[in-house]
Amino acid sequence: MKKQPPKKGVFKAISELLCAVIQPRKFRYISAEQLQSRICSGEETTVVDCRDSESYKECHIPGSVNIPYTEFMTKYNTVDFKNSNIVTVCYAGYYSRAAAQKYGRAGCLKVASLLGGMDAWLKSKMPTTEN
Repeated sequence: MKKQPPKKGVFKAISELLCAVIQPRKFRYISAEQLQSRICSGEETTVVDCRDSESYKECHIPGSVNIPYTEFMTKYNTVDFKNSNIVTVCYAGYYSRAAAQKYGRAGCLKVASLLGGMDAWLKSKMPTTEN
């Protein structure tokens, strides 16, 4: 699996990441095990993968939606976030934290960031798929 941060829009991504760290948190963290349990139980959850399209195609959480972080600020609202459970995921949890913060600031009441990102998901031997 490639572990490269997005190249386009990297300054915008860094800016949003810093804002997410400075502002009061509007989301919670969820472990790989908790997310898998939620998925298996049938609890309606939208997983938003913020990694680049290439990494997403190689390996992703089944049923997840790919919105690369470099496009996230303009496309985050393509997901019905106000009436959904949202879990954001990236490589190691940094970009997904900023994405979760964006959903929280936009009014999503049930938003979480996958603690440790895809690294934690893979280390926990959770299921993945590829396109």
